[in-house]
Amino acid sequence: LFRFTGACMNAPNYCIVTESCSKGSLEDILDNEKIELDSTMKYSLLHDLVKKDQRLRNLIIGYVLHSQLGDCVADSRFVLKVTDFGLSTLHAMEERGIKAEGEFVYYKRQLWTSPELLRDTNRTPAGTQKGDIYSFVVILHEMMYRNCAFWCEDELGPAEIVENVRRKPLESEDIFRPYCPANEGLMDPQIVEMV
Repeated sequence: LFRFTGACMNAPNYCIVTESCSKGSLEDILDNEKIELDSTMKYSLLHDLVKKDQRLRNLIIGYVLHSQLGDCVADSRFVLKVTDFGLSTLHAMEERGIKAEGEFVYYKRQLWTSPELLRDTNRTPAGTQKGDIYSFVVILHEMMYRNCAFWCEDELGPAEIVENVRRKPLESEDIFRPYCPANEGLMDPQIVEMV
């Protein structure tokens, strides 16, 4: 697991001190075209993520084990570690919102949030188990295709994507979700079907 050293709880400088993971976040790895990610490497990263998830679920009560790609980091040996678990109370103290973060960052951070949580204006920072599963699947999708969430919707920005995910579809509409072509990406078709 990701080694947590300490925290600063003095406003406005809420922060945590953790071990260094030299390869950066999973988002950094996926964005770096110099890092070759064949199916073996993707399976290894996925295995690390699932293994950590099982261990965390045995250790803590609560959710929000996967909230975004930036919460998954890799050490010098490309061992994936999950960060930010159990820190929802600390994050609740942060000043967040469009004014504090800017529109792009505010909505980009929500790309991994489940539709039911996006619709809940009174949601707690701790999230839900279903919301955690949704976030995990979006991360899995991004690992499979080495592309951002909803990549085929490249004409849409984060705000439009989040709004489409949040909005309940009409009976005649499909649910807005990431596109999963079976013949792209280097993953087993059974994993594509699961996603």
